[in-house]
Amino acid sequence: MKIFYSLIVLLCLSFFNVSNAGNCDVENRVCMCGMQYFGFGEIPIVRDIRINAVVHVLDGDKSKCKRIVNILNDAKINSETYKTFITNHTDELQITPTHDVDISDMRMQWLVSCTTGIVKDPKNRQKICADIKPYTLTLISEFQDGKYLVEEIFNETLNNESSLNKLEEFFK
Repeated sequence: MKIFYSLIVLLCLSFFNVSNAGNCDVENRVCMCGMQYFGFGEIPIVRDIRINAVVHVLDGDKSKCKRIVNILNDAKINSETYKTFITNHTDELQITPTHDVDISDMRMQWLVSCTTGIVKDPKNRQKICADIKPYTLTLISEFQDGKYLVEEIFNETLNNESSLNKLEEFFK
């Protein structure tokens, strides 16, 4: 019977994660698109570092979201510039060398809410989300002890094809 209840709990948790993906902040009509990394610390089952490279878009802007995710996905594989940004960012937060950040493990974030899908720490959630400017590529890192860092990594508003092309060239 315990196994049955355990399976039900796991199924419910899985459903929560799936139903949460793709939900925007309906009140503010805001979504986040980009890449996210969960890191493990000294206790292997505790994800105590979270790194996000995201762009804050208006909901319904699926074409820009798709383009942003594709650019960042290519950058995580092929771009030394992208790797350098992530490394410098984590160094500034002083989370390495205890955490070996492997950016190839970054996963897609597609139209999620900043307050439920991006920022983990409830104490800092509103401030972090408020610091993210619309259509600006922002790097957000959180560490389990409440330390966080929010930094813009591309100095251009990504609200048109021209700026997205520049971002793509920037990461080549």
